[in-house]
Amino acid sequence: MRWLPLLCLVACGGGPSVLTDAPVGPPGSGTLDFSWEVRVDGFPATCADVGASNVEIATDGPGGPSVRQFPCTTEGNGSSQALSPGNHIVVLSLVNSVDSSVLTLPAQTTTVNAGTNQLGLFVFDFGNVCDASSCNGGCCSASGCVAQSDSQCGLGGVPCDDCAAVGLFCDTINGFCTSP
Repeated sequence: MRWLPLLCLVACGGGPSVLTDAPVGPPGSGTLDFSWEVRVDGFPATCADVGASNVEIATDGPGGPSVRQFPCTTEGNGSSQALSPGNHIVVLSLVNSVDSSVLTLPAQTTTVNAGTNQLGLFVFDFGNVCDASSCNGGCCSASGCVAQSDSQCGLGGVPCDDCAAVGLFCDTINGFCTSP
């Protein structure tokens, strides 16, 4: 249950300032290197599209909790603060300008060894950010609803929510239906 305070810290927005300097720690410590992508319905999206300002990595392990933030970009990478060797619970989140969570990925446990440890790629995928009822018949895009028109919805004005019904794929970044 040591991770409960960590999750509360992340969920309650009690985060730090954005850090960009290299992590420094005692001999034998290690860092967790990771990369991320921001997506809406599987397509690349900007952090502004989803209301995020920073990417946050929060860890809890033998040396206690640690939180570090990085400026949010569509694709980016970062490194945890220097951590004591051993098992750590890791939580990655997108947070807004007041450090409130926009999207938190499920917690995972990883072993930290001395030196650099690779966590891999984390995808913050928001799914479809709108639907026919919220768009009043318009089309969905990564930034929300757009008016229904042939140029925005494509193929005779079919709203993105109706793409599957006519055997097409919804391109939520550009707001129109495409062939699968």
